[in-house]
Amino acid sequence: MLRSKPRVIVTRPAEQQSGLVALLDQNGFEPIPVPMLQIERLPELPLPDLTGFDTLVFISTNAVSAWEQAATAQPVKISSTVRVFGVGHQTVKALAHIGMSATTPTVMTTEGLLNEPWFQQKRSVLIVKGEGGRITLQQTLQEQGSVVDTWSGYQRMGPSEEAQRRLAQLLTEGVDAMLVQSGEALAHAIDSAGPLLAHLILVVPSERVALQTQGLTCRVVVAPSALDSDMVAALNQAMEQQEIQQ
Repeated sequence: MLRSKPRVIVTRPAEQQSGLVALLDQNGFEPIPVPMLQIERLPELPLPDLTGFDTLVFISTNAVSAWEQAATAQPVKISSTVRVFGVGHQTVKALAHIGMSATTPTVMTTEGLLNEPWFQQKRSVLIVKGEGGRITLQQTLQEQGSVVDTWSGYQRMGPSEEAQRRLAQLLTEGVDAMLVQSGEALAHAIDSAGPLLAHLILVVPSERVALQTQGLTCRVVVAPSALDSDMVAALNQAMEQQEIQQ
């Protein structure tokens, strides 16, 4: 029997939780923040010379924030001929907030970006990102003949020991669902408490991330995207189906 207010673990980094926590609360859930990733700014690096680039790609809101901070100390002029992309609506919003007009791919993933008509010819691209992470975008563009460079302004770190203990404790006590919006966060959750993930609803943002759940006995639900609204909508649908089956 489901609780009247289902408990949902939110694994987003602490700086990115507030919107999702509020949305879950509005939808009748009890959100419990347990960050499976920590975001740490790298020592301030000079911004690169943008001469010769025709494309800027910001991978995340964290990338925008790091760029903004560096640009405060070292203003940089971006030519009106440079096309700016943000992966995801929130990234585009963050760019607009600092005065940069950008577009996001229809499918808000790296793969969706690569299918944009703009990238069907060779480009000179600067990718603004975090240290490490997936290199699919860079590799694919280079294979297609584009010139690609990167600028990393932050690094993603695993969960704190306290968060790992908290996750295991909550799963032992019993929760109804967990929202995981990246493959990296999911990997840390599995490392922290893999066997305890059984029986809960696990909402992930893509089929690619869902592949990481092989061997788990939890119910995996794939949301249309990592947007908070899409993740919560997928959770609502899964909960409704579960209630019907009981």
